[in-house]
Amino acid sequence: MVRRDLGVEALFQRTFENLKIMMSRCNHQVISGTPPNHSSSGKQLAVILRHYRDKTILVSGATGYLGSALVQALNSVCCRLVLLVRRAPSQLPTYDGPSECTVVVGDVSHRKTWEKSLPGVDYVFHLAAHEHKRGVAHNPSLDLKVNTLSVIQLLEVCRQKGLGPKIIFASGTNITGLTSTLPVDETTFDDPLIPFAINKLTAEKYLQYYSKEFHLQTVPLRLANVYGPAPDHEIAKRVVLNRIITAASRGESLTLFKNRNCIRDYAYIDDVLAAFLLAGINEKVLTGQHHVIGSGVGWPIKDVVNLIADRAAKRTGCRPSVELNFEEPLELIEWRDFVADSSTFMTATGWSHKTSLIEGIDHTMDFFLNELVEAQN
Repeated sequence: MVRRDLGVEALFQRTFENLKIMMSRCNHQVISGTPPNHSSSGKQLAVILRHYRDKTILVSGATGYLGSALVQALNSVCCRLVLLVRRAPSQLPTYDGPSECTVVVGDVSHRKTWEKSLPGVDYVFHLAAHEHKRGVAHNPSLDLKVNTLSVIQLLEVCRQKGLGPKIIFASGTNITGLTSTLPVDETTFDDPLIPFAINKLTAEKYLQYYSKEFHLQTVPLRLANVYGPAPDHEIAKRVVLNRIITAASRGESLTLFKNRNCIRDYAYIDDVLAAFLLAGINEKVLTGQHHVIGSGVGWPIKDVVNLIADRAAKRTGCRPSVELNFEEPLELIEWRDFVADSSTFMTATGWSHKTSLIEGIDHTMDFFLNELVEAQN
């Protein structure tokens, strides 16, 4: 049984006073919902973005975690953005920048959505996805529509209309399943164990086929566990590591499960965005072949959770407790180990993962601590 943390409210009030002191001592300002990034990864991103000036760029899933972060980055240059969303948002995040934004509402699994969105587009960042969540029943039909059929519709419209945007597709590293060999690269055997991974792999095969047969320029990027700030706090909290960091910043107890010794690779959001943007401007990788994107450093889950607790203690003066829960049932895929070998992509594009896990956790925690301070003001 997991012990319930009974002192969260009192701990939060004590923590808040420490936060106000800590924030008053730094020059940290919040702009458009996220802290300014002066790290090496942020500088790398700024250099790459120059290549997208005066281009027309379609981002599917534009209000999701990856999509909103990419839109925010692209908004810093003079370009035309086509934001493809499933439903009209009640309010888009505020982006201060020179780009022109057009919102297109539509279902990515419908051909008509792509027909009205694609004309004149130079780049497609296809980030819309249906992701499985722990404890929720799998929905193979919906997964197939969003993760595979959407790619087929996109490719077919391009083929039949004679359109040639560069297509960069967000895929997942869980396609390799319970691999026995680390690190994982492009030659690792694929063994998808859940519908999400099966459908992502199928989409990758279509991208590869259309690149070979119809000379469309495409690249799937298989992403490690992505984390870090995004324009919308609530959307950012959908990411597993971000949720843990949020809980730690609030003084709430953290939980380890039976797979606490499994190895994971964590990729910071700015480095992942740099990989997407570099993929779009490097023809060497636009061949349909997938590439593995990660930090190249493996961490046991228990070490990451305890590291987050330690970083929270340094920032707030309070270290959250770390509890064990051995009763929660886990899916087979949750027992996998994963470390990325991104050397092939690095050689082709010059990309590198520049943000250490400690640096990334600190950036992300500051992002959520700012939210706590603002909520109390």
